[in-house]
Amino acid sequence: MSINFKIILKGWEEGEQIEKELEKPDRWLVQWANEVIIILQNESNDYSISILQRPSSRHIGMCLWDAAFVLAKYFCSLPTHTFIGTRCIELGAGTGLLGMLVTKLGAKEVILTDINDIIPQLQANLEHNFNSNPSFFSRCRIEELRWENTEAILKLKNQMENYDVNTINIINKNLKKNKKRRQNNNNNNNNNNNNNNVINENGPDVLIVSDCVYPEGNPAILVQCMYLLSSKNRPTIIYCALEIRSEKTIEFFLEEASKYFIMNKINIDTFAEKGFQDFVLLYEMFKK
Repeated sequence: MSINFKIILKGWEEGEQIEKELEKPDRWLVQWANEVIIILQNESNDYSISILQRPSSRHIGMCLWDAAFVLAKYFCSLPTHTFIGTRCIELGAGTGLLGMLVTKLGAKEVILTDINDIIPQLQANLEHNFNSNPSFFSRCRIEELRWENTEAILKLKNQMENYDVNTINIINKNLKKNKKRRQNNNNNNNNNNNNNNVINENGPDVLIVSDCVYPEGNPAILVQCMYLLSSKNRPTIIYCALEIRSEKTIEFFLEEASKYFIMNKINIDTFAEKGFQDFVLLYEMFKK
């Protein structure tokens, strides 16, 4: 599916507020801006999200990064039914771009998570985009979450249950459409599992992990969090976008993740701008 993409930047230069328009992401220009408007157009609809940034913050989660743009384009390239009726959690949500996008793509419930220092900016972006639309606002909320906090992870996971009949029917239909893709990447699993039973294990239908692996962090803790949050029988699909800042760190993360997840590497050449394949990796993962 063809995706049109445009970015409008708003910021200050020599004491004056100015706007710049980009046809493709440019990290240095994007992270200069106080506000970034992302416009994505696929064959079905247009999606616009405005992100408020704090370029001077010491927290990298206060600005947009390239992996988020790649994953946003990928989401818009998927079949239109992909997120309808689903329940989603985003880890390390940062600015909230991806979680708000899947809300607009039809998710029933979206929980944006990050550390406490990021929450005020995340809340500001949620209100900035959804205050005028009660339907979106009621389906997207924010929770503080640290990846090493097992108790908080399991509490969050157990909140995602009690589907109504209509939602179950929608998700079952989506699971059947995606069954072939899962089976192609699940050679080690028993394909006779009942993939249509979406309520015998709590957890999200979708887990978003974008730009959460960096040299200063501990990838093993992130993998543990992903494992605890995800479900096998529902099953949870994990969309994981990685920027290669340190090859050693990425290799360690992928090695750890492969112990617990079936991993399908996505070819981003078909939808991402030229050059991104050199430093951004994208995976779909399922719990083993």
